[in-house]
Amino acid sequence: ACAVGVFIAMYESDGASFVKAAYDAGLMDGRAWVGVGWWSETWWAPHGLSADAVEGFLGTSTYVKSNRALYDDCALAFENETGVAPADQIYHVFLAHDVVFTLGRALHAVVEAAGDDDAAGAIDGPTLMAALLAQNFSGVSGDVAFDAVGDRLGTFEWFNWHDGARSSV
Repeated sequence: ACAVGVFIAMYESDGASFVKAAYDAGLMDGRAWVGVGWWSETWWAPHGLSADAVEGFLGTSTYVKSNRALYDDCALAFENETGVAPADQIYHVFLAHDVVFTLGRALHAVVEAAGDDDAAGAIDGPTLMAALLAQNFSGVSGDVAFDAVGDRLGTFEWFNWHDGARSSV
């Protein structure tokens, strides 16, 4: 029987610290580890882990393949504006971009539906929520769409590490 360990790490360095502690404690042998977060190609190397230590590790990527061009464009704009290249560890910049963009699109839809005469009066909680749930577009953090209760539908890409290399699952 194989035990499974699952953990969530928003920052790669936090996840690597957790995996290193689990490895040092002998918890990596015979277990399948799933790390939900964002993992670069060789996330384990700068944190004192070997390729053998993360053999079979399963993790998610920072973007959806189909949106890579949007992600790259936004990363370049961010770098041009701030002088800092966004790393995978600050992926929340891309999520925040899509949050603001989603809200703007929903507000625009409500105002357009109301027409010029009653635009301000048309924005109420239920109407705005319906407009938010109706959003469906390709954002810089991935495809943006929601289920009936407002949870974002996700199509994250999963990777597995074998022999020190990352491959799509």
